[in-house]
Amino acid sequence: REPLPEGAPQLPLKTEAEIFGLEKMNRSSLMSHLALIGGKDVEKATRNLMGRIFSKDVAPLFNWAERGGKMAFSTLLIKDVVVGAALHYSAKEQANTISRVEEAIKIWLKTAKCRLPKTND
Repeated sequence: REPLPEGAPQLPLKTEAEIFGLEKMNRSSLMSHLALIGGKDVEKATRNLMGRIFSKDVAPLFNWAERGGKMAFSTLLIKDVVVGAALHYSAKEQANTISRVEEAIKIWLKTAKCRLPKTND
């Protein structure tokens, strides 16, 4: 298993500060590490990657484009790492495209709030 780059925060990321810290890491090393996560197809690999990278608490802070008071995932460098890792793992499938990975990310982010534990308020 490829180790995380030196100085990288532990996964899953639990705070905004950890996310922005990961943004400063070596993308190539990070991509090599994350590409090992995999999945049965590019969409599943993408969901697995997102779930491994982001905690249930921090994921709802993002959406694809900056709307509704959330931060834009599409502008983060980690987006390119997720796309690269998902495509690298499932490169055997010719139909895999960046747009398929991005669509899987959008769906994962859209449903992030549903993965939060229910509280009895």
